[in-house]
Amino acid sequence: MLGGLLALRLRPARPLAAGAVAMVLCTVLPLCVALGAGLPLLLACHALGGGALAFWSVMWATSVQTHTPPAVINRVTAYEQAGSVSGIALGQMLAGPATALASPERLLMVSAAAGLAGCVALLATPAIRTLRRAAPAEGGGPAGRRRPDPPLGRRSRNPLRTGKPTM
Repeated sequence: MLGGLLALRLRPARPLAAGAVAMVLCTVLPLCVALGAGLPLLLACHALGGGALAFWSVMWATSVQTHTPPAVINRVTAYEQAGSVSGIALGQMLAGPATALASPERLLMVSAAAGLAGCVALLATPAIRTLRRAAPAEGGGPAGRRRPDPPLGRRSRNPLRTGKPTM
């Protein structure tokens, strides 16, 4: 939650690059567990890793919403979610067999290294590294995509959309 609040406050010029740098902090959690850190350090690492993940999530969602044409944003989001969910399921399926090959500590070290490699790969990708924050557009909403008001004779009867008081 703290990372999400920080993301609302900060407005980096290159949001995906800033998010990728923040994701480096997620590698501290598996490292702390692998090294047998005490409870206070584990709690701090959880807070740091969770904050980094929340910051990345806000930077990613904002970038997708402001740089994707409205006509395809549903499809893009669906593909992104399908990839994320299937990746989680694949990781869970491989976790059991992986413990037969190496100790949990070694797997956690590999996890931290893979996370760090992923961050480096993100930062090495020019489209991610150079993507700039979308300029605020007229109209207020995300990237200025405010829905136009209907013609006067065809206003919605929904009191929440018209601003009329409810009974």
